[in-house]
Amino acid sequence: MSTITTERNRHRELTFADLRGLRAEGYIRDSTRDQKDGFGPELQHKSIETFSNTYGLNLGTAYYTDFITGTSTLKRSGFNQALSDARNGSFDVLLVYHTSRFARNRADAIRYKMELKKLGKILIFISQNIISGRNTDFLNEGINEILDEQYSRNLSKWVTDGLSLKHDSGMANGKPPLGYKSEKSDAGKRERKVPDLIGIGGDPKKGGMEALLVLLREYSTGRYSYELLAEHLTACGYRTRLGEPFTKGGVEHVLKNSFYEGKAVFHPNKSDEHTEDGKHEVPDEVKELWMRCQDVRRQRSNQTEGRPRLLNRSYVFSKVALCDQCGNHYGGQPSHRNSGRVVRRLSHARPFCDLTPHSIRVENLITQFQDRVLPYIKLNGNWKNMILNCISAERNFTSQDDIRVKIKLALKNFTPRYPFEEATYVVRFG
Repeated sequence: MSTITTERNRHRELTFADLRGLRAEGYIRDSTRDQKDGFGPELQHKSIETFSNTYGLNLGTAYYTDFITGTSTLKRSGFNQALSDARNGSFDVLLVYHTSRFARNRADAIRYKMELKKLGKILIFISQNIISGRNTDFLNEGINEILDEQYSRNLSKWVTDGLSLKHDSGMANGKPPLGYKSEKSDAGKRERKVPDLIGIGGDPKKGGMEALLVLLREYSTGRYSYELLAEHLTACGYRTRLGEPFTKGGVEHVLKNSFYEGKAVFHPNKSDEHTEDGKHEVPDEVKELWMRCQDVRRQRSNQTEGRPRLLNRSYVFSKVALCDQCGNHYGGQPSHRNSGRVVRRLSHARPFCDLTPHSIRVENLITQFQDRVLPYIKLNGNWKNMILNCISAERNFTSQDDIRVKIKLALKNFTPRYPFEEATYVVRFG
């Protein structure tokens, strides 16, 4: 029996007795705050089972579950999976313990309830005895959704005010960064952040102070980029505070985190960002190394002069070859082989372009150019003068001597790589 095949009188509203025999699945959302309010996952799970048994529903085993806070549904994988299965017709009824479990953002609640309704699915909030969309439950459902959103807004303000007060006293908010851990105060709350000399499982190389010091020492030498340093640290057995391998972004976050300078930052990179002198302990060696790393970062960001390419990084068609699908340039990329050989490739790794292959060897392009293009090209002996005449005819460079000098030097130093004189096609200018 399904909602598609069930026929009801158009003027008679759906009742709980009409649910018998329908396929049902449960959705559970939980957060630390929810457990304090009595909305823990065990309670939700048991209530869904009891409701299904009472009204004869065929309860499935999916139990879409999210352990997450906040009002947004974008990061709720269980919720999104439930919607996907609803589109595929995997169930007829979605059971949710409370309106606040479905959404604490009324705009999202209306949007997704309408989608489920169009799919012919029934949404039930079991603790409130609400069948979503039913006329007799309309006022009750709407009031509960407004109260849920208001509670979420109040909670957000209370949390923000608490964090702001904590920041004003010099305490660093958020999770402890690499090399640190949270130390419980006498009241049992995690307040102070102190150096972690032990690390995960007693290994200081895994998220401990040793991993932080090695990262700062190596980068301060100027020999590593973020990516290369991440690979080096991981290869040497060092891990992040969560016990995971280092990434380019993880290294960059450490080197940009003014926590290691002794600062406490509130809402970093936002309009209300505010910095205070932190009360957390920063060893002198850590602070000194971190400041040296800032000098390295500034030196690298201030390089405005162009540098000549190395021989193995020279690409004939870089910034010349265009994708005929999206119009973007191909760029050079070296591929290193185990034998030590470097293969030069032109890469077109554009996420919005489906053209394949994404890259091609430069040697292959040169061969194709020689075989397919050069046989049909012939340049006159005075082709350099012809180019200069065309440029001069378009613009007057009498007041732009620098540009003229650059063009002349570029043409003077230009050495054709290919035997143009053997070609047969004449390129005309003007």
